[in-house]
Amino acid sequence: MAKEYVFIDEWDVDAPKEAVFMALADAGTYPQWWRPVYIDVEVGGPPEVGRTSKQHFKGRLPYTLRTTSEIV
Repeated sequence: MAKEYVFIDEWDVDAPKEAVFMALADAGTYPQWWRPVYIDVEVGGPPEVGRTSKQHFKGRLPYTLRTTSEIV
């Protein structure tokens, strides 16, 4: 069984919090931001607290990653 890995990322952005939330919470747009990185994103509905999304992406290393994110 795989161990759970928790990735916490914190950014400081000079913008209204509502605009930042809408941009980051809309995981369905991630492939548009990072075309060479994101392979696929599954989103179960509009951005809102409690919504989860699944990401499949790659980097320079010879493997891909699958993650699940939740809006908290």
